Amino acid sequence: MSAEFGVVLVAVLAVAALIAAVLVIRTRRVVATPAERAVHATLHTAATAARALRKGLDAESAAAAVPHLRELTGAAGVALYDTDATLLAHDGSIWTTAPATLADAGRAAQTAATGGRRVLTGTAPALIAQPLLPDDSEALGVLVVASPTRPGPGLLGAIGEVARYATGQLELAELGASRARLDRAEVLALRAQISPHF
Repeated sequence: MSAEFGVVLVAVLAVAALIAAVLVIRTRRVVATPAERAVHATLHTAATAARALRKGLDAESAAAAVPHLRELTGAAGVALYDTDATLLAHDGSIWTTAPATLADAGRAAQTAATGGRRVLTGTAPALIAQPLLPDDSEALGVLVVASPTRPGPGLLGAIGEVARYATGQLELAELGASRARLDRAEVLALRAQISPHF
């Protein structure tokens, strides 16, 4: 009986060792630590927002980008405005629970489009209007973030970085459009050289 018990024990240990080896090998291929998972999730969210913003800033691209921008900021609500303070899109339940907040956000966006970051903490929720401002250029739009609490330096820094990232993506969209216009102009110039009758 002890020989049978020994064989069964060895078989069970062999199966356990095999399962442990498979788990070790599989976990090496995936993001394992919480920090790695957080970095991966953040990069994925940023890449998803970039896809929308690379189309330029309009209602469609803003609607696709705002959920991801809200996730990047960790805010209760995010809205994107054009330079005329026209609301393009918003995300977050905070806008529906406090409808006057959207009107306040529009006024903050209008001020921020010409005068830099605007932080309104006297209202509930607090509003942070950050212009999407390229270097040495006019604003491309305004990112407005709603926070149920007074924004601290961490949130303000995150909003600034997300706005800088969104601005970079919008600049790349404009660069792509400029290249397309340049290519079209070159084709037209070549046609005119080849045959002046075109």
